[in-house]
Amino acid sequence: MGRVGPALANALRAAGHSLVGVAARSKESRERADSMLPGVPVVDDVELAKSSDILFLAVPDGQIRSLTKRLVDAGGIRAGQIVIHVSGAQGIDVLEDATAVGALPIALHPALTFSGTSLDVKAMEGLPFGYTCSPVAQPLAASLISSIGGVPFLVYEEDRPLYHAALAHGSNHVLTVVSQAARALQEAGVEDTEEVLGPLVKATVDRALREGIRGLTGPVQRGDTGTVDLHLEALGQVPALKNVERTYRDLTRATLRELGRDPRTTSDPELLRTKAQVADTLKVAREGGAQKIGLVMTMGALHEGHLSLVRRLKEDHDAVLVTIFVNPEQFGEGEDFDRYPRDLEADMQRLAEVGANWVYAPSADEVYPIPPRVRIQPGPAAAVLEGALRPGHFAGVLQVVGKVMDLVRPTTAIFGQKDAQQFVNIRQMVEDLDQQIALVEAPIVREEDGVAMSSRNAYLDASQRVAAKTLSKALKMGSDLAERGIQAPEVVAATAAVFAAMPQVEAEYVALADQDSFELLALWAPTPEAAKILSGGQTSLAAERLPLGTVWVPDAYLEKQTSGKTAPSERAAYLLVAAKVGSTRLIDNMKVKVRTSE
Repeated sequence: MGRVGPALANALRAAGHSLVGVAARSKESRERADSMLPGVPVVDDVELAKSSDILFLAVPDGQIRSLTKRLVDAGGIRAGQIVIHVSGAQGIDVLEDATAVGALPIALHPALTFSGTSLDVKAMEGLPFGYTCSPVAQPLAASLISSIGGVPFLVYEEDRPLYHAALAHGSNHVLTVVSQAARALQEAGVEDTEEVLGPLVKATVDRALREGIRGLTGPVQRGDTGTVDLHLEALGQVPALKNVERTYRDLTRATLRELGRDPRTTSDPELLRTKAQVADTLKVAREGGAQKIGLVMTMGALHEGHLSLVRRLKEDHDAVLVTIFVNPEQFGEGEDFDRYPRDLEADMQRLAEVGANWVYAPSADEVYPIPPRVRIQPGPAAAVLEGALRPGHFAGVLQVVGKVMDLVRPTTAIFGQKDAQQFVNIRQMVEDLDQQIALVEAPIVREEDGVAMSSRNAYLDASQRVAAKTLSKALKMGSDLAERGIQAPEVVAATAAVFAAMPQVEAEYVALADQDSFELLALWAPTPEAAKILSGGQTSLAAERLPLGTVWVPDAYLEKQTSGKTAPSERAAYLLVAAKVGSTRLIDNMKVKVRTSE
């Protein structure tokens, strides 16, 4: 029993209906029943159903169907019984198990946001109730609503979701806007936000109900873009109000559309959904003189790291196209494809702020109308580390990158260094296939605490977010050692040792790999078995015990060490780490110059 049940029960009792009892499972529900329904016994739900002529199911939407089935199976619902649920979005189809045994189903929804207190009882007087039922039950439903002081109106089964969406939009989202406005006032130094906002909000709601969008006043209605821009700038300067800024921007555009005006400005990127749209748009752009086209490929959930790539290309390119596509081909079984964060509206807004010209956001069916028959096969650079842990990952990456590059034919494609192994594989593909595209590897963009920006950071809770700093701390340690001339195995071992002090972080590997070929120069892994997997099955990797831990290095290195035929050589390398923080897997790296024995 949630918040609606006690209020309805009180109204029914006041109208002369006899309350047989109430079923309340949770501690909160039982306390609410004791407070709002004194003297009404709390009983088992099956026994309650058996003893009731009219049974109300005041439970969450997702529980109505299963509860109905359980009560039917237990003999609690019978022919001739009236079974009513109070969901706004659901009709009577969800009560089909009750209908099957001859019960009379009704969906009854009071158009009110309930507080779960005695105030709800008073609020129900004269309250509209949307009801859905069979024609034979309509007089009964209307009479029941009228008996408790409500005003009945019929909602057809197929219209139920739209009906409820309208009510939720008109109440929940108003609450969001008012709450955000109060927070902005507090940031502006206004203490009594209720006193300031109350009369304004009430008058606005009254005017909206009377006049609709015709009642709009203010800078958007006047077309005062300067004031709107001033508002957005002020909101954007307060970190705590970034979400308010986004809401303000989105609602400004929605308001312009309601007024019949074009909300799109010259700063808004054009959204392209199909390959044909991309081809046509770029043909027109090139014919119009935009010859230098930049490409940024992303999976969405954009952060400052992505935006920095767009800014960099905007400096010296005529136009920039950004892709937003969560590529199923690069996700393996059990990975986070389904839950990977997706928010196209927010991404479009962020890209507008940095001046992206086009956004290509296709569906999977658009990119892969049929399963790929010809695949791009990566080379040795894909056989180790991420490629070994995620078989087929880089093949999936190259498949989509190759397709998009052929479609867009950009002057330049830019990628972030955080996915260093990915970049090496893409560069090798571009070189081997003679694609006339300049590639740029942009430095990693980090948070103030050093954590590399990543869309997957959204998975971390507060304590995990703190623990995630271990990756960049370990890399800084290793980088400092490399700069002092310490050789590759010792650098890797010392970097791995940092993770021992943070049990919340489970290191999967620490490695040094050549920046050009991605040849492994040294590797730390938790076990020899893991090392064999991470090295791509290379038997040439042998264990070397060092003061700070165990690393695996090429046999050739050990042979030269034991023979004394060592000639230290400096290699440009990536120092790479992968670790799990809770259930979230993170990767990071730094570029270093490291000594090896050759």
